[in-house]
Amino acid sequence: MGLSLILRHALTEILEIIYLLFLSSIKGQNKTLILKFYKAEKKEHDLKIKAENYSENAEREKQYRIFITATDQNGMFEQLKVLLEESYLDESKSSTLAFIKDICDVLKIDYEYKNIATKFWVEKRAEFNATKKAKRAEAGISEPIDMMNVPGRNAAYHTIAKAYMEENDVIFVAGALRKYKDGIYPGDTESINFVKSEIMFLALDKFNTPLSDDNVNSVLKVMKMYRTVNLVDCEPDADKVILANNKIINLQTSEVSDFTPEKIYFSKLPVDYNPGAPEPEKFIKYLDTTFKGNIRARMQLQELAGYLLCRNYKYQYVFYLLGDGGEGKGVLLRNNKYIISSISVTIYNAG
Repeated sequence: MGLSLILRHALTEILEIIYLLFLSSIKGQNKTLILKFYKAEKKEHDLKIKAENYSENAEREKQYRIFITATDQNGMFEQLKVLLEESYLDESKSSTLAFIKDICDVLKIDYEYKNIATKFWVEKRAEFNATKKAKRAEAGISEPIDMMNVPGRNAAYHTIAKAYMEENDVIFVAGALRKYKDGIYPGDTESINFVKSEIMFLALDKFNTPLSDDNVNSVLKVMKMYRTVNLVDCEPDADKVILANNKIINLQTSEVSDFTPEKIYFSKLPVDYNPGAPEPEKFIKYLDTTFKGNIRARMQLQELAGYLLCRNYKYQYVFYLLGDGGEGKGVLLRNNKYIISSISVTIYNAG
């Protein structure tokens, strides 16, 4: 073992230094020089630490003297009580007790006074919390839920989950969270993040209990237990209905119904159903000029448009648009694209 390794241990206990010297077989004058070097370094280190501690204590004393100006024991004690009652009743027990110990040590307040100050703070804090509790009860605010132990947290997760589900319609399909919005249950990250934010707000607003991200995920797991839905139970009558922006239209009966959270759909067309929409004169004129009275072609075109609006692809048909340039094929394709994507067009019932 070389000298550099011994120097790295220069601030260890002297017995460890001697042991290391013994292991390295360093003897005689070299051993004496190394021990002398260590003692000098240790003395300098201790003086430096002492100076730093003195400087730190002096700075803390300066800060504490802003509030505690008295110099006698009884005067410092009385001012400490005022400080605790004015500024520390809403602080945690651990931080306050650490503060009492530190200020008494720095200002050299007697041990007896420190114990009395601690007891004083505990009693005043109990009164303070009782008053806060009474005010919260008067305002209809629930007490914070106990989150300090496993049984308390589990009970809190169920309580918050049930409260959220009473006010919001949410489901889990294939493990994914979906929230009811405007007639459907969209599946997107934005909705999931919004639900998490709502849960945090609900816990704080209704139960006076802040939640961490892990707590929120635990609440979601509880909700998943209650609101998991099989995929086969979703999209009811998918091959029989069209979902417009504002209504559900039954293609077989022509009946129109409203959206409800009980009917689980994932998407809808961004168009409004308008039973009083006027006849599309421009489109009718396009059909007349393009097909020139070919009723069969016009019916096939209507059939094609109908397939585009269906919610499944069970009809395995292929349509070919044949014709020379300028005969309406591009117009037809643009029109069909417009039907299924425009947010301003209304559904026209052509009979």
